[in-house]
Amino acid sequence: MLASPLEQDTKVDITDLTHASVEGNGVFDVLMRAVNAHLQKEWSANRLKGTEYSTVYLGALESTMNASLQFLLARDKTNAELDILKQQLVNLKVEEANAIKQGVVLTNQAAQIAAQTSLTTKQELQVVAETLNVPKQGQLIDANRLNTEAQTIIANTQSAQDLLNKQAQVVSMGKDDEVKTKQALQIAAQTLLVGKQELQVIAETLNVPKQGALIDAQKDVQVQQKLNLEAQKLNIPKEGALVDAQKALTDQKLLTEQDALLTATAQRSVLTAQATGFANDAKQKAAEIMIKGFSVVSTTNDLSETKSADYGVSTTKVKAALDALVP
Repeated sequence: MLASPLEQDTKVDITDLTHASVEGNGVFDVLMRAVNAHLQKEWSANRLKGTEYSTVYLGALESTMNASLQFLLARDKTNAELDILKQQLVNLKVEEANAIKQGVVLTNQAAQIAAQTSLTTKQELQVVAETLNVPKQGQLIDANRLNTEAQTIIANTQSAQDLLNKQAQVVSMGKDDEVKTKQALQIAAQTLLVGKQELQVIAETLNVPKQGALIDAQKDVQVQQKLNLEAQKLNIPKEGALVDAQKALTDQKLLTEQDALLTATAQRSVLTAQATGFANDAKQKAAEIMIKGFSVVSTTNDLSETKSADYGVSTTKVKAALDALVP
């Protein structure tokens, strides 16, 4: 993370301006040596005389001091503004990344809502299927009852056949007591039949409460299933409204995040353009100062390229400044 420009030491060091010496390396010292060289040249050529020299010197001194201060202040101000713009660009990139993450979260929420809606539909279909099975369960109970009755009739028929077989055996054992034997067998068969019928009636009597309880339980289940179905049907519009509301909220959040992302992108473009402008302005100011200094030095006929480098200016540095300003 970039250091805040407010946390940095932005004070102008006096040594950057001057070393309080004619031979100093401060901006003012270097520029004044150039001014003094020009004034000396003009004095030697008798183009400055008497009070004119002091007037020109004082004016040059004041303008040189102002130019030096402006150079230093512009340099620090430009650096601070560039640091601020860099920090703003970093913040915009972070906001852009967060907006993308929030978009992913909202997409996942929308998918979850769709899954819940699908599950509710499946539950409704299951309840409908269970309702359709209720009549089939009643038919199954009736079929079981008829099967029981059929089995009882078969058992009675088999008992009668067994009795007849026994009677035939008894008849074959003796002809003399045929009538008595037949009557005895008939009475025994009737007695046995009555006993079986009584047992069947008892068994059926015992089964009646069980079947009634089974039917009541099945009715209770059907009633409860019907109540559950009605409750679920009443809840379906509410769940649909909730899903619609959540979907609308999700859509609104997506639109908001997209607008924020577009705004952040536009701000980043503006800040990038401003940073470029500030950098170009700083280069332009530096180039202007360099050109002015070189102009001052170059007007001195007896100052060579080698000597002018002592004052911090030269054709090479001027060309470099112009190349940076105009690629």
